[in-house]
Amino acid sequence: MKNILVTQTNISSVPIDWLCARYQRLKRRRKNGNPQEIKEMELIEKYLENIGKAELIGLYTTVEQLEMDIPVAMRQQYAPIVEHRLREHYRHGQRKAWIEGMIPQATANLRAEPTKLTATYGNLAGVTGGGGIHNPIEASFMRAVEKIERLEQELRDLDKRMHPMQKALLELDFEQQSLVEAKYFCREEPIDDALINSFGWGRQKYYTVKKTALITLATSLKVI
Repeated sequence: MKNILVTQTNISSVPIDWLCARYQRLKRRRKNGNPQEIKEMELIEKYLENIGKAELIGLYTTVEQLEMDIPVAMRQQYAPIVEHRLREHYRHGQRKAWIEGMIPQATANLRAEPTKLTATYGNLAGVTGGGGIHNPIEASFMRAVEKIERLEQELRDLDKRMHPMQKALLELDFEQQSLVEAKYFCREEPIDDALINSFGWGRQKYYTVKKTALITLATSLKVI
């Protein structure tokens, strides 16, 4: 049905997604100068404008222009690469949030450690053993310090790894960001059909916004 001839009689019964797909096919053939096809394009443009959907034409045109700039060898590869990195970014974000919650807790425990150990061991200055003098208060304190240092180092490493994606995400518009967050930044990734219903978009618009977002991210991340 996407190849159906659009006329004044049937245009209102053709799904908007299919009208946009038909428009793009006609646009690619416009250089042939077929008067009937040019008239059909104008009919679709006017109809979409009348129903407040004229922006869809520009949206799909943008995707085509972006895809033209992608090397042929990468056109089937960039999407899974970017999707993997988005999921990885989400996991890093979850880990970062956990560490940011643990560091204050570990610091509070560190401050309480000397008091707790003094109550347990009294004023014990040290215990002589085969390895020399061992102070249980000092040993426990050092373990707590090392734990905090490991957490802080991991936090710095995560910030460094997450920075490229955080920067790339700033390149997305509101709709693209909303889709990316709903699709990839969750524990259980929803299927596309569920998100299409959730956003209330047509199927064509959903996949166009998704594709544009992935291309924009791939470009920023230098995947393509």
